Amino acid sequence: MKKSVLYFPYMRVPENEWFTRVLLYWDEVGFIVPSEYAEIPERLGDYTAELMRVNLLKPVLPKKYIHQIPRFEASFLKMINQNPVIKARKGVALRRGETSKIHIEKFSPLVFYLVDEGLAEEASYPWFEVETLTADLFMAYLASVLGNCRDLQMEPTSDHMQSLSVFMKSPEIAADSSAVIDQLRVGILENVLPAPTGRVSPQELADFKQENIELLRGFRNHVESTLIDIACINDRQLRNRKLQLFQDQIENEKAKLLAKMKKRRWPRLAFGTLGGLLAAAIPGLTGVMTGNVPAALLATPGLVSAIYLAFQGEKDRQNAILEDPLAYVVLAQTQFASG
Repeated sequence: MKKSVLYFPYMRVPENEWFTRVLLYWDEVGFIVPSEYAEIPERLGDYTAELMRVNLLKPVLPKKYIHQIPRFEASFLKMINQNPVIKARKGVALRRGETSKIHIEKFSPLVFYLVDEGLAEEASYPWFEVETLTADLFMAYLASVLGNCRDLQMEPTSDHMQSLSVFMKSPEIAADSSAVIDQLRVGILENVLPAPTGRVSPQELADFKQENIELLRGFRNHVESTLIDIACINDRQLRNRKLQLFQDQIENEKAKLLAKMKKRRWPRLAFGTLGGLLAAAIPGLTGVMTGNVPAALLATPGLVSAIYLAFQGEKDRQNAILEDPLAYVVLAQTQFASG
């Protein structure tokens, strides 16, 4: 289980309660940014720049890591060439203005292939307009493969629903936000993790995190590991009972954290969730986790199989991807859809 997260798809991180919780409970939080912005953080806005200054936010420069990924371009191109929705939108989306901006440093030389295919066009260099689904897929792909680089080891995370939905195996399901929430579980559990709901300065957050790092880390690890174990219980009634018992058991840990936060006289405190792509609420994972997992994953074309294929030739990296809850989300979805 990774201890850090990589935020996507934007360069400016959100200033909200969800991201405050991410900053507090993960060991390290990164975001994807071109080098020209990392060198002058003020261009990213006051909040993002201040988080960088107090070392709560780590800039991840794509050009530093992309060369470590054996099939970075080939795997992504294979995925979009197999996508019927993207094929139908070549040229059409650009004419309609259905695009998103991406900096060339995040996907050069891929961008030139996309231009030739009618999926991208130069806006104001170094920015390119990219067909929306292709852009969403690419940013999720980029965050995932960067996160699997040896020097990073970060889980992708986002509060942007469309960025999460592309992890689903089909455009039809991806368009259904309720299906995304149910199957990807944007949060690990409702009303568990205490955090301030109002604005707290980055310096205050950094001081609190440094003083309470072991308590924060231990609580998050306990919650995540227990919920993943509970997800492997096939019987719904037993699973719900275990969840209720777990919620009762962690009340003492929640109270400790809440007391420490109250001493800071922060704005109103509330309990909420951590964003992420955990499969903790998906039942029946034990059935998915048996058999030939790589073959099953590759038989389900899409984003997660593309991430796996990007590291072709590096078995240790591919094995780590297979152990990630993301892989089981896709496989579980496939199994239940056909059951």
